[in-house]
Amino acid sequence: MALIACYMFGRWVQENFFRYLRQDYAFDKIIQYTVDEIDKNVMIVNREYSKISYDIKRCREKLYRLRANLYTQQQIALKENEDQKPDEKAKKPGSWFTKSLELMEKSQQMEQEIERLKTKREDMKYKIPLSEMPENERYTKLDQESKYLMNIIIMICYRAETAFANKLAPHFSRAEDEIRTLVKAIMHLSIDMIPDPENSLLNITLYPLSNLRSQNALANIIDEVNATNTAYPGTKLIMRFKIATMKTAPSQDV
Repeated sequence: MALIACYMFGRWVQENFFRYLRQDYAFDKIIQYTVDEIDKNVMIVNREYSKISYDIKRCREKLYRLRANLYTQQQIALKENEDQKPDEKAKKPGSWFTKSLELMEKSQQMEQEIERLKTKREDMKYKIPLSEMPENERYTKLDQESKYLMNIIIMICYRAETAFANKLAPHFSRAEDEIRTLVKAIMHLSIDMIPDPENSLLNITLYPLSNLRSQNALANIIDEVNATNTAYPGTKLIMRFKIATMKTAPSQDV
C-alpha cells in the first residue's frame, strides 16, 4: 500500500504538470491539419456494432419508463378498488384500465424491438480491420512530427520557467501559491531595449510590476541573472537587466 501511495502522489504531480501545460502553453493545440494514413490491418471497434448497442440501450431506457408508468397505473387501480363500495366494483373500470392496456402493448413492442436488434447484432463482429470500414468514414491520424517538435519546444520553455521560478522562490513570501503567476507577470512586462555596441551590451529596462512585494523579489535576482553574461540570440551583445524603479547608483549594472 505504501508503494501504491507513492505512485499515486507521483501521478498527481504529472496530472498537475499536464493541466498547467494545457492551460498556459496550449499543449493540446493542433499545430496543423495534415493527416497520415493508419495501417489498414489495425483492428478497430465496428461502428455499426456500436450504433446498434446504443439503440438497444435507448430502447431499454424506454422500456423501463413504460414499466414504471404501468406500475403507477396498477397502484392507481388498487387505490380505486379500495375506495369503491362493494356494489360499485362491478361498474365499468376507470381510465387506468385503458392506459394500462396501452402501456402493456407498447412494452411488448419495445421488448420485440430489443430482441430484433440483439439478433441483428449477433451477426456482427465487435472489432473489424480498418480496411473493412467504409472509405468515406475511415479513420486517419494527424501528422505527429510537427506536434512532437512543438511539444519539445513547449517543455523547454516550461523548464526555463521552472528554473526562473526556483530562483525567485526564496525571495517571495507566497512562493508556494503564487510563484508561477509572478513568473508569467514578469514574462509579460513591457521593456526598453537600448543597444550599446561599443561596450557589447544590450541594456534592458523592465517596467514596474503591480506590487512592491513582487518588485522586490525580482530585484533580488537581477544581479544573479546578469552574472550569467547571456548574449541576446543572434548577436554578441550581453544582456544587462535593470528595473526602472530600483534605487541604485546610475553607474551600477543591476
